[in-house]
Amino acid sequence: MRANRSLPNSPLSGFSLIEMMVAIAILMVILTAIFEIVDKTRATFNYSQSKVAQFRTARSAFQTMTRRISQAVLNTYWDYDDPEDPLQYQKQSELHFVVGPSGSPLGDFPELLGGGETRPGHAIFFQGPFNYSADRDNRNFDTLLNSWGYYIEFGSDEKFLPPFMRGREGISERYRFRLMEFRPPTEKMLVYGEELKKQPPGFDFYQWFRSLADDYSRPIAENVIALIISPRRSRNDTPIDEVNDLPWDIAPDYYYNSREFQRSSESNEPRFQVSKHQLPSLLHITLITIDDRSAIKLEEEFGRNVPDLQLDSLFQNASRYEADLETLENRLLELNLTYQVFTDTVAMRAAKWTNLTER
Repeated sequence: MRANRSLPNSPLSGFSLIEMMVAIAILMVILTAIFEIVDKTRATFNYSQSKVAQFRTARSAFQTMTRRISQAVLNTYWDYDDPEDPLQYQKQSELHFVVGPSGSPLGDFPELLGGGETRPGHAIFFQGPFNYSADRDNRNFDTLLNSWGYYIEFGSDEKFLPPFMRGREGISERYRFRLMEFRPPTEKMLVYGEELKKQPPGFDFYQWFRSLADDYSRPIAENVIALIISPRRSRNDTPIDEVNDLPWDIAPDYYYNSREFQRSSESNEPRFQVSKHQLPSLLHITLITIDDRSAIKLEEEFGRNVPDLQLDSLFQNASRYEADLETLENRLLELNLTYQVFTDTVAMRAAKWTNLTER
C-alpha cells in the first residue's frame, strides 16, 4: 500500500526555509522603519514640548511686565510755578517715568543704566502701586508705591544661584540673555528723597534706579534677547505737529522722559515740553526670545562674549521699526536660531494726554 504524499502545489504544502528567511527580513525592515518613525516622532514631540515650555515662561514674563507697566503713575497735579512769586499754574509731580536706551547712549540721549552691549535694547523705569514691602507689617496696605523697571542683561548665572551651589564641582556658569525686573521694596524708593522737581539741569535724574539696579533686580525670563518699547499717542490724542501727525511722534527715537524738560536747559523741543510730568497714552512693546538650544549654540560660538546679533545698530528710529525687526529676524535665521516674537500695545491707565503744559 502506497503512503500519501503532498504535492508541491497542494494546499498542504508549507513555506520553504528561504521563503521564511525573506519574510523575516522584510518584517525586520518594516519594524526598523516603524521604530525609527516612532523614535523621531517622540523626539520631535519632546523638543516641541520643551520649546513650548520655554516660550511659555517668556510669554508669562511678557504678560507680567505689560500688566505692571500699564499701572505706572505720575500722580500729576497743578500748582504755582513759583510759590514765592506765583505767575501761573504748572503741572507738577514728584515721580518719574522714563523709557530709552539701556546700556549705550543714543545720539544726545544718555543711557539709562550703562553697561554697553551687555544691556542691549531699551529699558523702562517708573513708579506704581505694587504694594511690595520688606516689612511684613506694611503688607496690609493696598496701595504702597514702588519703583519698578525692566531691561535686558547678558551675563553669567552665577550670582543668581543659591549660595550652596556656587563654585561646586560639576556646576558650570551659563552665559545667557535675561529679562530683568527692577523691584526694590517701598522702603528703598529713593525718588522722593531725590526731590527731583527742585534739581537743576545737569543733575543725575536717573540715580534713583541706577544706584539700586544691581542689588534689586532679578531675572524673570532667560533667553530674552531684545526689549523694544515705543511710546505712542492714541488716535484721540492731540498731535504735537498738525502737519506730521504720527502716533510715535512723541518718541521718534524711542526716548521718552517725563523730566526731559528739566534734565537739560536745551530740551526745548515741543515733545519734551508735552511730556512734562505726563505718561504716554500707549506703549508698543516687543519682546524677542530664543529657545535654550539656540542659547547653547550661541554660547558655544561666542563663549562669555556678548553674541553678535547686531542689536547695537537697530531700533533707534521708530519709523524703521518694521524694517529693523525684519533685519533682526534675518540675523537670527542666519545663525540658525529658533525664536519667537511677542508684541502688544499697552494702554497706560493713568495717562491723561494733553498738549497743554500750563494753565
